[in-house]
Amino acid sequence: MTKEVFLKLHAPGGHLEAKDLTADEKKDLYALMVSFGATAALAYNRFFDKGFDRWELQGINQCKADFVAEHVEDEELRKTLYAKDEGFYSALPFMSGLRMKLVEHMAARGMIHRKTVDQRFDADDWKEWERVGVDFIIDKFCDAKKEETA
Repeated sequence: MTKEVFLKLHAPGGHLEAKDLTADEKKDLYALMVSFGATAALAYNRFFDKGFDRWELQGINQCKADFVAEHVEDEELRKTLYAKDEGFYSALPFMSGLRMKLVEHMAARGMIHRKTVDQRFDADDWKEWERVGVDFIIDKFCDAKKEETA
């Protein structure tokens, strides 16, 4: 098993085939996802059926960092947003257009509803796997498998 098998997840609607991982690898992957706040059922469903949105692969922390780097020029606002979790959406100046840019930024990554962006970013309502991203978890999984075979 190599990390390349997981590249399938980056295609729109991409998911793994059952044969891509052994039963033990699947069990270990589910356990790792559970340690990051997912359920085993969610892990199975997303890895082997529905796939992940781009924001889920990147992780919300990376999405926030990319958004701030791309759209926020004011240094004081950057510092505020990088330090802010709860209330991130409401911390964006109301008349600046940044809220709409965040909605567009997230829509391009698969979070298509403005209300979802508003509520989740403002409440900082994320599971740990959503914060760090599935790509990070896959890296941890592959690193652990390398150590087992070394």
